[in-house]
Amino acid sequence: MKKLFALITAILLCGYSFAQNNNGVITQTGDNQNGNISQTGNLNASTITQSTDNMGAQTSDVIQDGKKNEAYVQQNQTGGGSNSPQNTAYIEQIGDNNYGSQYENTPGYNSGDVQHAEQHGNGNNVIQNMAFGYGLYQNSFQQGNNNIAQQYSSTSQGYQSSSIHTEGNNNQAYQTASGTKANLHITQTGGNNNYANQNFSGPFGFVPSNTGDITQTGSSNTGYQTLTGMANNNMDLTQTGSSNNSVQNQTGDNNSSTTTQNGNSNMAYSYQYDGVDGNSATIGQTGNSNYGYIIQTGDQNTASITSNGNSHSGTISQTGGMNQAVITQNN
Repeated sequence: MKKLFALITAILLCGYSFAQNNNGVITQTGDNQNGNISQTGNLNASTITQSTDNMGAQTSDVIQDGKKNEAYVQQNQTGGGSNSPQNTAYIEQIGDNNYGSQYENTPGYNSGDVQHAEQHGNGNNVIQNMAFGYGLYQNSFQQGNNNIAQQYSSTSQGYQSSSIHTEGNNNQAYQTASGTKANLHITQTGGNNNYANQNFSGPFGFVPSNTGDITQTGSSNTGYQTLTGMANNNMDLTQTGSSNNSVQNQTGDNNSSTTTQNGNSNMAYSYQYDGVDGNSATIGQTGNSNYGYIIQTGDQNTASITSNGNSHSGTISQTGGMNQAVITQNN
């Protein structure tokens, strides 16, 4: 009986020990690299793979506290880089069932690329991806449950900045910046089931950066931004309330589009087409169930829609250049 009891105890202890196991793997090839993994909890897995020639310095840190979290980091610098500034990658996951993946491949001079991700909660997902370039920066912070944030960048140039800040549950945010000099920001706080998407693309040049900002406070809001252009475009989208929907789309250079919606169930669209330059579109809506729509084709057009109250509708369409149109509606 004593032998049987000892055998059962040993089996249980082995099973408990196996259940507590975390898995961490670091593989480094080359010089000037530093990898760190810290895991507290159960059944967490983490992998850091760094590869470099003798020119690049790289640092990766993974911190996980909880259970069943996963984190993968891969950095790859294969020539032409510099020991300073170095490439850095950091991911922190506090909670359960979170997934994270980071990837950097940054040949070029003085790379200095940075990826930073933090997730606090359960069931969150983050994917950061940068291909090749220098001076690239990605930051993602999520607090809540079942949030999704994905950042992509693919460029042979540099000087891109992308950030996502999400607080709440079941929110989604995507960013892409391809071959362009861009600053992208998504902020979603104080609500659930929000969706934001940014997509910037265009030829890189030593020109003023393109900028895109989406700020959503509330629940079930949807915001889209798409740009095809090279220089000095600005898109700003702010939605406060619930169930608001907005789309912005710009093609060309030196264009500006601003949309602000305060209330519920508002809709706003703003398009500026056909490689146009120097256009400005503004939509401001306060209240509920308002609708605004602006289309401009040509250069140096200005359009503005302002609605204060409920259930207003406004439409502006301009074809040609140097046109001005204003709609103001009040209850």
